[in-house]
Amino acid sequence: MKATAVIPFKLQGAKSRLSPLLSPKEREELALVMLEDVLKTVNRNPALMETLLVSSSNLAAKTAKEFGAEVLLEESVDGLNPAVEKAIEQLMAEGRSAMLVIPADIPLLLQGDLQAILSMNGGGPAVVVSPSGRDGGTNGLLLKPPNAIRPLYGAESFQAHVKEALAKGIASRVYRSSTIGLDIDTPEDLGELIVRRPGVGTYGFVVQRGFDQRLRGLLHAEQFT
Repeated sequence: MKATAVIPFKLQGAKSRLSPLLSPKEREELALVMLEDVLKTVNRNPALMETLLVSSSNLAAKTAKEFGAEVLLEESVDGLNPAVEKAIEQLMAEGRSAMLVIPADIPLLLQGDLQAILSMNGGGPAVVVSPSGRDGGTNGLLLKPPNAIRPLYGAESFQAHVKEALAKGIASRVYRSSTIGLDIDTPEDLGELIVRRPGVGTYGFVVQRGFDQRLRGLLHAEQFT
């Protein structure tokens, strides 16, 4: 089975929960660096037929094309579920057999994560869900075919996707790992990335820009408020 990797990406107003720590421009820069880390990992996986970025950002589109990805350019920022729905519509029209939705903010993603998820697809229709480590979200969603279930991103989307698969009569499988499970949304998430000291571009960017020192100052100040 060859799957298409789908990466939804929003640049405008990116990573708002990091606003206590980073300026709007810094958050956009961080989002783009994380996107590059994800693209690097996805691009090297032979089991993925292609990569499709879904975004309204021309800058993100330029970055994706540099990594050989296709781009589905949105006219406006309509949210995560509409972005994934657009990808499903296009892939079904093209006769694609499966899609793997990967968020752009999981810089620790490994080849092993991708291989494990893709190997769990089973013989017929399949849904594989990989949860976020913190908030009940979904950090990986394999759908075979691409319209096997509707995307239900939002609060507690991991459980929502599992229940939707059950309602469709598809036995969902779950893949958990500490690498795909770390999505960078909050200062606490960024702190976990810093503690792990991974050899990825996002970590180098965070240290180079002094975000790690800034985070320590923020956490220290919060202890006395």
